[in-house]
Amino acid sequence: MNHGFGPYAVVVLFWLTSMAVVVAGIISDYRRRRDILDLIRTGIEHGHPVDPALIANLTQRSKNPGFVPNSLMVAGILSISGGIGFMILGSFLGSYKAILPVIGIGLVAACIGVGFLISAKYVRRNQKDSRLQGSAA
Repeated sequence: MNHGFGPYAVVVLFWLTSMAVVVAGIISDYRRRRDILDLIRTGIEHGHPVDPALIANLTQRSKNPGFVPNSLMVAGILSISGGIGFMILGSFLGSYKAILPVIGIGLVAACIGVGFLISAKYVRRNQKDSRLQGSAA
């Protein structure tokens, strides 16, 4: 029962895709920063006054806003959907040896999604409580 290169190709393709996404993010950030610096340089060359606070605001990295409940909810929904997809895929496989591991992967992904949804609810409740305490003070 020789499967050939197929299973390895899937793993290699997954890691190459992951690497491409990371590199694309790095390139996008680099280009955005370069465009901002070109804008500042063009303004200086044309004699426009440049406020140091504006330069600091444009060149600093965006601050992490913390956990955003909507992002956690989206991650949870996508993880649950992916888990359900894996479970459906597992039910269509012909080999009994392959069904249970794929369904197990789907269950793990679905559980992670449920964890994201619970986290979103917890973060949303804590942010609401902190806003109420801040307005009461």
